[in-house]
Amino acid sequence: MSTVIVAVLLVSLHQAAAIPGDQGEVKLTTLTEHDEYCKEDVCKELRQLRDSMAELKVHMQQNKDQIEQIRAENEALKQKLALTEYDVGNIKNEDANTSSQLLKKTQHDTLYSLDSPKVAFSAGSGYHGDFGPFNTDVNMVFSNVLTNIGNAYSPNTGVFRAPVKGVYHFTFTVFGLRNQHFIGAKFFKNDHLYFQAHDVPQGHHESVTRTINLLLEQGDEVFLKLQANYQLYDDGNLYNSFDGFLLYPL
Repeated sequence: MSTVIVAVLLVSLHQAAAIPGDQGEVKLTTLTEHDEYCKEDVCKELRQLRDSMAELKVHMQQNKDQIEQIRAENEALKQKLALTEYDVGNIKNEDANTSSQLLKKTQHDTLYSLDSPKVAFSAGSGYHGDFGPFNTDVNMVFSNVLTNIGNAYSPNTGVFRAPVKGVYHFTFTVFGLRNQHFIGAKFFKNDHLYFQAHDVPQGHHESVTRTINLLLEQGDEVFLKLQANYQLYDDGNLYNSFDGFLLYPL
């Protein structure tokens, strides 16, 4: 476009310097000072126009570069948006799966809780005064029953019989008063001695407590024995006790 403008201006200058004669011929005349001044003005305008066109080209190129940059940024944003939508979809699916699993587990646990047997017992010795010593091991019967949910403990024999297979928790405490004898008890599962808890005589009050978590099959029996030559004491205040409950069935 700038080339066209320059050409038009040059043609105009040429026409201005050509003066027609009497017979129609064209005569070239010498430019006056005024004409020279006008020529310089035109050249100045042309230079300014050329510089403006150059600046315009620079601005146009800068705008083009900015447009390309914006396009690239928009494309990157589109990709990020697509990835975000994909991640959101995965999260929704995971949340739905997690919620479904939690619901199923809650329903299972609720049914399991409702269907699982309830087993728990707590009993005191029921005797007053000294118990022992004996010249042989004797079964300890805790006849003062406080709790016996499921009726798995017998206050007549002192034996707990597991109604279902599962893990059970047991605790026992034995007590001696100003004892000159050992105090303690033996813990049995069926005919197997699991452990013995005892304390040496100190001439003052003594007590021993032990706990255990034990896997039992249905029908397994748990009970305590007082060892020969051991002695306990109680006065009805439940110094000696035997407790147990089902943690969970298997």
